[in-house]
Amino acid sequence: MTTKADERLARIEDAIARLETLGLTTPRTPTTSSVNPDGSPGPVAPGELIESAWGNATSNSITERRKLGIVPDGRKIMAGSQGAITSITDLTGLSISFTPEVGRLYMARFEAQALSSAAQMATFYIASTAGTVYVERTWFLASNGQTSQYVGVSSVLAGMSGTVTLKVRAAATGGTGPIQISVSASSIAEFTVEDVGPTR
Repeated sequence: MTTKADERLARIEDAIARLETLGLTTPRTPTTSSVNPDGSPGPVAPGELIESAWGNATSNSITERRKLGIVPDGRKIMAGSQGAITSITDLTGLSISFTPEVGRLYMARFEAQALSSAAQMATFYIASTAGTVYVERTWFLASNGQTSQYVGVSSVLAGMSGTVTLKVRAAATGGTGPIQISVSASSIAEFTVEDVGPTR
């Protein structure tokens, strides 16, 4: 008498036999068009299809994935609060230098908590040390001077070349009283630059 367990085992054995027929029971060495003298796969040419038991990909797509993410030394966190900001001011410690690649897009992002002792407009900028303002964003701060609120500014940047240094700046741009960036263990102020892909 055949039990359900026997039927299940037979189906599993059948599936394994099919995989063995297709050569998919163990990972195969990725194959490329070039071969080293010892017979192992050689260097992969740009755009070449790489075949393996786990699927195919081009060398370009693999290189692409390796480029994505935060650039080297591309995350900065303020060490402490910064107050009494009225006119446009650099935020302490929030500058990042990197060398962008031609044809790549980069996301620059700043996030923090800010407050003011009086109703105030606060403007935040991502700019270069050469003075170019890439993006600015203005926020309205409540007037109680006790409760901080989220502020931020971000933009996807393209067309940069050479070594670029980006920084975050802030200014009180309406109302009365200065603004403050509020930093604590549970509320950080951070600036990041991240490669987000090709321009095309």
